Amino acid sequence: MGGRAARTGSIGELIDIHALEPDGLIVTGAGSYVRVIDCARVPNPISADPAQIKVIEEGWGAVFAAIPDHQGLSLYAQVDPIAIGDAMLADHERVQHAITDDLTADPPRPDLARTRRRFLQAQRQSVTVAAQGEQPAVQARYWVAVPWRPEVALKERFKTACSRPRAEHRTGWEAHQRAARDSMAYTLQVAGLLSGLGIDPYVLGPVEILAGLWERLHPAARSLPDFDALGRVARIVQATSPDEAAAHRQAILDALTVGGEPVGIDASDRRFLQQPTGRLRRRCISRRCRRTPRRGGWRTCCRSRCPRRSPCTSASAIVRGRAARSAGAGRGCVPP
Repeated sequence: MGGRAARTGSIGELIDIHALEPDGLIVTGAGSYVRVIDCARVPNPISADPAQIKVIEEGWGAVFAAIPDHQGLSLYAQVDPIAIGDAMLADHERVQHAITDDLTADPPRPDLARTRRRFLQAQRQSVTVAAQGEQPAVQARYWVAVPWRPEVALKERFKTACSRPRAEHRTGWEAHQRAARDSMAYTLQVAGLLSGLGIDPYVLGPVEILAGLWERLHPAARSLPDFDALGRVARIVQATSPDEAAAHRQAILDALTVGGEPVGIDASDRRFLQQPTGRLRRRCISRRCRRTPRRGGWRTCCRSRCPRRSPCTSASAIVRGRAARSAGAGRGCVPP
Protein backbone atom coordinates (compact mmCIF):
# COMPACT_ATOMS: atom_id res chain seq x y z
CA MET A 1 0.00 0.00 0.00
CA GLY A 2 1.29 3.40 -0.88
CA GLY A 3 1.72 5.69 2.09
CA ARG A 4 4.11 7.96 3.85
CA ALA A 5 7.08 6.25 5.41
CA ALA A 6 7.28 6.32 9.18
CA ARG A 7 9.51 9.06 10.52
CA THR A 8 12.08 8.32 13.18
CA GLY A 9 13.96 10.65 15.44
CA SER A 10 16.47 10.62 18.24
CA ILE A 11 15.96 12.00 21.74
CA GLY A 12 19.55 13.22 21.55
CA GLU A 13 18.61 15.52 18.67
CA LEU A 14 16.01 17.23 20.85
CA ILE A 15 18.25 17.70 23.91
CA ASP A 16 21.02 20.12 22.99
CA ILE A 17 22.96 19.73 26.24
CA HIS A 18 26.51 18.58 25.60
CA ALA A 19 27.90 19.51 29.02
CA LEU A 20 26.48 20.53 32.41
CA GLU A 21 28.53 22.03 35.22
CA PRO A 22 27.78 21.97 38.99
CA ASP A 23 26.73 25.64 39.03
CA GLY A 24 24.01 25.02 36.42
CA LEU A 25 25.98 26.11 33.35
CA ILE A 26 24.80 24.38 30.16
CA VAL A 27 27.11 24.12 27.14
CA THR A 28 25.31 23.40 23.87
CA GLY A 29 26.60 21.71 20.75
CA ALA A 30 27.06 25.06 19.02
CA GLY A 31 29.19 26.40 21.89
CA SER A 32 26.53 28.56 23.59
CA TYR A 33 26.62 28.95 27.38
CA VAL A 34 23.14 28.83 28.89
CA ARG A 35 21.82 29.42 32.40
CA VAL A 36 18.20 29.22 33.52
CA ILE A 37 16.41 31.57 35.92
CA ASP A 38 13.29 30.43 37.76
CA CYS A 39 10.88 33.35 38.17
CA ALA A 40 8.42 33.52 41.06
CA ARG A 41 5.77 36.20 41.71
CA VAL A 42 5.59 37.35 38.08
CA PRO A 43 3.26 40.40 37.88
CA ASN A 44 -0.04 39.78 36.16
CA PRO A 45 -0.95 42.57 33.68
CA ILE A 46 -4.52 41.30 33.40
CA SER A 47 -5.39 42.26 36.97
CA ALA A 48 -3.14 45.35 37.09
CA ASP A 49 -4.35 48.93 36.92
CA PRO A 50 -3.04 51.33 34.22
CA ALA A 51 -0.25 52.62 36.45
CA GLN A 52 0.95 49.10 37.23
CA ILE A 53 0.74 48.13 33.55
CA LYS A 54 3.03 51.03 32.67
CA VAL A 55 5.54 49.92 35.31
CA ILE A 56 5.42 46.35 33.95
CA GLU A 57 5.95 47.54 30.37
CA GLU A 58 8.89 49.72 31.37
CA GLY A 59 10.40 46.91 33.41
CA TRP A 60 10.28 44.40 30.56
CA GLY A 61 11.53 47.11 28.21
CA ALA A 62 14.57 47.55 30.46
CA VAL A 63 15.19 43.80 30.42
CA PHE A 64 15.08 43.58 26.64
CA ALA A 65 17.08 46.77 26.14
CA ALA A 66 19.91 45.26 28.21
CA ILE A 67 20.38 42.39 25.74
CA PRO A 68 23.84 42.83 24.17
CA ASP A 69 24.36 42.67 20.43
CA HIS A 70 24.08 39.15 19.00
CA GLN A 71 22.79 37.78 22.31
CA GLY A 72 19.26 36.92 23.36
CA LEU A 73 16.81 35.61 25.94
CA SER A 74 14.24 32.82 25.90
CA LEU A 75 11.10 33.12 28.02
CA TYR A 76 9.09 30.08 29.06
CA ALA A 77 5.67 29.99 30.68
CA GLN A 78 3.98 26.75 31.66
CA VAL A 79 0.50 26.19 33.06
CA ASP A 80 -0.40 22.91 34.72
CA PRO A 81 -4.03 21.92 35.35
CA ILE A 82 -4.87 21.47 39.02
CA ALA A 83 -7.33 18.87 40.28
CA ILE A 84 -10.45 20.33 41.88
CA GLY A 85 -9.67 18.65 45.17
CA ASP A 86 -6.14 20.08 45.26
CA ALA A 87 -7.33 23.55 44.26
CA MET A 88 -9.96 23.54 47.03
CA LEU A 89 -7.87 21.82 49.72
CA ALA A 90 -6.72 24.95 51.55
CA ASP A 91 -10.21 26.50 51.49
CA HIS A 92 -11.74 23.24 52.70
CA GLU A 93 -9.35 23.05 55.67
CA ARG A 94 -9.96 26.67 56.68
CA VAL A 95 -13.74 26.28 56.50
CA GLN A 96 -13.66 23.05 58.51
CA HIS A 97 -11.61 24.73 61.26
CA ALA A 98 -14.06 27.64 61.30
CA ILE A 99 -17.04 25.26 61.50
CA THR A 100 -15.42 23.41 64.41
CA ASP A 101 -14.92 26.70 66.24
CA ASP A 102 -18.55 27.63 65.59
CA LEU A 103 -19.88 24.35 66.99
CA THR A 104 -17.61 24.36 70.07
CA ALA A 105 -18.23 28.01 70.94
CA ASP A 106 -20.19 29.02 74.01
CA PRO A 107 -22.91 29.43 72.99
CA PRO A 108 -22.67 27.32 69.78
CA ARG A 109 -23.28 28.95 66.39
CA PRO A 110 -24.89 26.20 64.27
CA ASP A 111 -26.49 28.66 61.84
CA LEU A 112 -23.12 30.23 61.04
CA ALA A 113 -21.54 26.79 60.64
CA ARG A 114 -24.32 25.76 58.24
CA THR A 115 -23.83 28.96 56.23
CA ARG A 116 -20.08 28.37 55.95
CA ARG A 117 -20.69 24.82 54.73
CA ARG A 118 -23.14 26.01 52.08
CA PHE A 119 -20.76 28.73 50.87
CA LEU A 120 -18.00 26.12 50.54
CA GLN A 121 -20.28 23.89 48.48
CA ALA A 122 -21.20 26.82 46.24
CA GLN A 123 -17.54 27.73 45.75
CA ARG A 124 -16.65 24.15 44.85
CA GLN A 125 -19.51 24.08 42.34
CA SER A 126 -18.30 27.33 40.77
CA VAL A 127 -14.74 26.01 40.43
CA THR A 128 -16.03 22.76 38.92
CA VAL A 129 -18.12 24.62 36.34
CA ALA A 130 -15.17 26.88 35.48
CA ALA A 131 -12.91 23.84 35.03
CA GLN A 132 -15.30 22.54 32.39
CA GLY A 133 -15.40 25.91 30.65
CA GLU A 134 -12.76 28.34 29.40
CA GLN A 135 -10.97 29.01 32.70
CA PRO A 136 -9.84 25.78 34.41
CA ALA A 137 -7.82 25.89 37.60
CA VAL A 138 -4.14 26.07 36.63
CA GLN A 139 -0.79 26.70 38.23
CA ALA A 140 1.65 28.87 36.28
CA ARG A 141 5.43 28.62 36.28
CA TYR A 142 7.93 30.87 34.53
CA TRP A 143 11.57 30.58 33.47
CA VAL A 144 14.07 32.75 31.61
CA ALA A 145 16.84 30.96 29.71
CA VAL A 146 19.91 33.18 29.32
CA PRO A 147 22.15 32.02 26.45
CA TRP A 148 25.58 33.57 26.03
CA ARG A 149 27.35 33.21 22.70
CA PRO A 150 31.08 33.96 23.11
CA GLU A 151 32.52 36.34 20.56
CA VAL A 152 34.89 34.55 18.23
CA ALA A 153 37.96 36.40 16.99
CA LEU A 154 38.15 37.18 13.29
CA LYS A 155 41.21 34.97 12.91
CA GLU A 156 39.41 32.00 14.45
CA ARG A 157 36.33 32.55 12.30
CA PHE A 158 38.47 32.66 9.16
CA LYS A 159 40.29 29.51 10.26
CA THR A 160 37.01 27.71 10.88
CA ALA A 161 35.60 28.80 7.52
CA CYS A 162 38.66 27.47 5.70
CA SER A 163 38.83 24.17 7.58
CA ARG A 164 36.87 20.99 7.11
CA PRO A 165 33.72 20.90 9.28
CA ARG A 166 34.07 18.95 12.52
CA ALA A 167 31.45 17.09 14.47
CA GLU A 168 32.80 18.44 17.77
CA HIS A 169 33.19 22.01 19.02
CA ARG A 170 36.65 22.75 20.44
CA THR A 171 37.34 25.50 22.97
CA GLY A 172 40.47 26.25 24.98
CA TRP A 173 40.38 26.16 28.79
CA GLU A 174 40.97 29.91 29.20
CA ALA A 175 38.34 30.76 26.59
CA HIS A 176 35.88 28.42 28.31
CA GLN A 177 36.46 29.99 31.72
CA ARG A 178 36.13 33.50 30.28
CA ALA A 179 32.87 32.58 28.56
CA ALA A 180 31.54 30.97 31.75
CA ARG A 181 32.28 34.16 33.72
CA ASP A 182 30.66 36.33 31.06
CA SER A 183 27.63 34.06 31.08
CA MET A 184 27.27 34.39 34.85
CA ALA A 185 27.66 38.18 34.71
CA TYR A 186 25.00 38.44 31.99
CA THR A 187 22.66 36.14 33.93
CA LEU A 188 23.06 38.14 37.15
CA GLN A 189 22.36 41.35 35.23
CA VAL A 190 19.13 39.88 33.86
CA ALA A 191 18.18 38.61 37.33
CA GLY A 192 18.71 42.09 38.78
CA LEU A 193 16.45 43.64 36.15
CA LEU A 194 13.81 40.99 36.83
CA SER A 195 13.97 41.90 40.52
CA GLY A 196 13.11 45.46 39.57
CA LEU A 197 9.85 44.11 38.13
CA GLY A 198 8.95 42.59 41.49
CA ILE A 199 9.92 39.11 40.29
CA ASP A 200 11.81 36.78 42.63
CA PRO A 201 14.59 35.30 40.40
CA TYR A 202 16.55 32.17 41.26
CA VAL A 203 19.38 30.79 39.09
CA LEU A 204 18.75 27.06 38.78
CA GLY A 205 21.35 24.42 39.55
CA PRO A 206 21.93 21.24 37.53
CA VAL A 207 19.40 19.07 39.40
CA GLU A 208 16.58 21.61 38.94
CA ILE A 209 17.40 22.02 35.25
CA LEU A 210 17.48 18.29 34.54
CA ALA A 211 14.35 17.72 36.63
CA GLY A 212 12.51 20.27 34.49
CA LEU A 213 13.68 18.53 31.31
CA TRP A 214 12.75 15.13 32.74
CA GLU A 215 9.25 16.45 33.39
CA ARG A 216 8.88 17.46 29.75
CA LEU A 217 10.19 14.13 28.49
CA HIS A 218 7.77 12.27 30.80
CA PRO A 219 4.58 14.39 30.67
CA ALA A 220 2.34 11.57 31.93
CA ALA A 221 4.73 10.14 34.57
CA ARG A 222 3.32 8.80 37.82
CA SER A 223 6.63 8.79 39.69
CA LEU A 224 9.50 11.19 40.34
CA PRO A 225 12.91 11.10 38.64
CA ASP A 226 16.05 9.77 40.30
CA PHE A 227 17.40 13.04 41.68
CA ASP A 228 20.67 11.42 42.78
CA ALA A 229 21.29 10.28 39.21
CA LEU A 230 20.51 13.78 37.92
CA GLY A 231 23.00 15.30 40.36
CA ARG A 232 25.81 12.88 39.47
CA VAL A 233 26.04 13.91 35.82
CA ALA A 234 27.07 17.52 36.55
CA ARG A 235 30.83 17.98 36.31
CA ILE A 236 33.38 20.64 35.41
CA VAL A 237 33.99 20.69 31.66
CA GLN A 238 37.45 19.23 31.19
CA ALA A 239 37.15 16.80 28.29
CA THR A 240 40.25 16.74 26.09
CA SER A 241 38.96 14.28 23.48
CA PRO A 242 35.71 13.71 21.57
CA ASP A 243 35.21 10.40 23.41
CA GLU A 244 35.31 12.07 26.84
CA ALA A 245 32.87 14.78 25.72
CA ALA A 246 30.56 12.15 24.22
CA ALA A 247 30.64 10.17 27.47
CA HIS A 248 29.55 13.23 29.46
CA ARG A 249 26.70 13.90 27.05
CA GLN A 250 25.63 10.27 27.10
CA ALA A 251 25.50 10.35 30.91
CA ILE A 252 23.16 13.35 30.71
CA LEU A 253 20.89 11.61 28.19
CA ASP A 254 20.83 8.42 30.27
CA ALA A 255 19.85 10.32 33.42
CA LEU A 256 16.97 11.94 31.52
CA THR A 257 15.67 8.86 29.72
CA VAL A 258 16.66 5.69 31.61
CA GLY A 259 14.29 4.60 34.35
CA GLY A 260 10.96 3.01 35.15
CA GLU A 261 8.97 5.69 33.32
CA PRO A 262 9.02 5.49 29.49
CA VAL A 263 9.85 8.65 27.61
CA GLY A 264 6.55 10.08 26.42
CA ILE A 265 7.52 12.26 23.47
CA ASP A 266 7.49 11.81 19.73
CA ALA A 267 11.08 12.43 18.67
CA SER A 268 10.15 12.45 14.98
CA ASP A 269 8.24 15.72 15.38
CA ARG A 270 10.08 18.45 17.25
CA ARG A 271 6.94 20.53 17.76
CA PHE A 272 4.97 18.08 19.85
CA LEU A 273 5.07 16.20 23.13
CA GLN A 274 2.66 13.28 23.30
CA GLN A 275 0.69 12.38 26.41
CA PRO A 276 -2.64 10.65 27.11
CA THR A 277 -4.66 13.86 27.26
CA GLY A 278 -3.32 15.53 24.13
CA ARG A 279 -0.29 17.17 22.62
CA LEU A 280 1.78 20.16 23.57
CA ARG A 281 2.90 22.58 20.91
CA ARG A 282 5.66 25.14 21.09
CA ARG A 283 5.00 28.77 20.19
CA CYS A 284 7.88 31.00 19.19
CA ILE A 285 8.01 34.77 19.04
CA SER A 286 10.79 36.34 17.01
CA ARG A 287 11.84 39.93 16.71
CA ARG A 288 14.02 41.91 14.36
CA CYS A 289 16.11 43.92 16.80
CA ARG A 290 18.12 47.07 16.30
CA ARG A 291 20.43 48.92 18.62
CA THR A 292 17.52 51.11 19.69
CA PRO A 293 14.40 49.05 20.52
CA ARG A 294 11.34 50.21 18.65
CA ARG A 295 7.69 49.47 19.15
CA GLY A 296 5.80 47.18 16.82
CA GLY A 297 8.76 44.87 16.22
CA TRP A 298 7.11 41.69 17.45
CA ARG A 299 5.92 38.91 15.20
CA THR A 300 4.24 35.69 16.32
CA CYS A 301 5.04 32.40 14.57
CA CYS A 302 3.64 28.89 14.92
CA ARG A 303 0.41 30.03 16.53
CA SER A 304 -1.47 27.20 18.16
CA ARG A 305 -3.81 26.33 21.00
CA CYS A 306 -2.98 23.69 23.58
CA PRO A 307 -5.53 21.17 24.84
CA ARG A 308 -7.43 22.70 27.72
CA ARG A 309 -6.77 19.92 30.23
CA SER A 310 -3.13 19.34 29.26
CA PRO A 311 -0.01 21.04 30.61
CA CYS A 312 0.90 23.78 28.15
CA THR A 313 4.33 25.35 27.64
CA SER A 314 4.77 28.57 25.66
CA ALA A 315 8.27 29.57 24.54
CA SER A 316 9.33 32.99 23.29
CA ALA A 317 12.80 33.82 21.96
CA ILE A 318 14.14 37.37 21.78
CA VAL A 319 17.38 38.01 19.88
CA ARG A 320 19.27 41.20 19.21
CA GLY A 321 21.74 41.95 16.45
CA ARG A 322 22.79 44.43 13.85
CA ALA A 323 19.96 45.50 11.55
CA ALA A 324 21.77 44.42 8.39
CA ARG A 325 22.34 40.90 9.72
CA SER A 326 19.11 40.34 11.61
CA ALA A 327 16.75 41.41 8.83
CA GLY A 328 17.07 38.10 7.00
CA ALA A 329 17.00 36.01 10.16
CA GLY A 330 13.85 37.74 11.36
CA ARG A 331 11.72 36.06 8.72
CA GLY A 332 11.74 32.69 10.47
CA CYS A 333 11.01 31.30 13.91
CA VAL A 334 13.82 31.72 16.39
CA PRO A 335 14.27 28.50 18.36
CA PRO A 336 14.22 28.90 22.15
